[in-house]
Formats: sequence, C-alpha cells, structure tokens
Amino acid sequence: MLENIREILLIVYLSLGILVALVVSIATFFIARTILKLLGSVRRTLGSLEEVASNFGGNASAPFTTWASAVQNIVKVVGFVTGFGRRRNKKD
Repeated sequence: MLENIREILLIVYLSLGILVALVVSIATFFIARTILKLLGSVRRTLGSLEEVASNFGGNASAPFTTWASAVQNIVKVVGFVTGFGRRRNKKD
C-alpha cells in the first residue's frame, strides 16, 4: 500500500516537473522573440536617425552655424559694453 502511494506521488511530481519545464521553455521563447523584435526596431530607428543626422549635417546646418556665430558675437559685444558700467572691487 505504501509503495503504491510513493509511486503515484513520484509520477505526479515528475509530471508537474515536466509541465513546469515546458511552460518555462515556452515563456522563454516568447520573451526572446519579443526582445529580438524590439532590438530590430531599435536598429531600424537608429538607422533612420543616422540618415536624418547625415542629411541635416550637410546643407541644413549651415544657417544654424551662421546664426550661432552671430549670436556669439552679439553676446561678446553686449558683455564688453556692459562691462564698463560695473564697479570694480578694489583689493587692499
């Protein structure tokens, strides 16, 4: 009688172990497939971003560099002019 219960429990636990291993394998497969799709999407997005950046780096950025240098020169002139109105601290 005790041997029969032991064998039934052994069969039940082995079946549960196989079932758990199968569920974990299927879950791992779906997670890996999702991660690979996500990485493919990221790769395509980075390729598009690189394409946009290379197009922008050509002719489109020229006006921005001109404006940036003009603004930088204006800031220097304003700083120079406003520098005359400041009082300087005298060191003893």
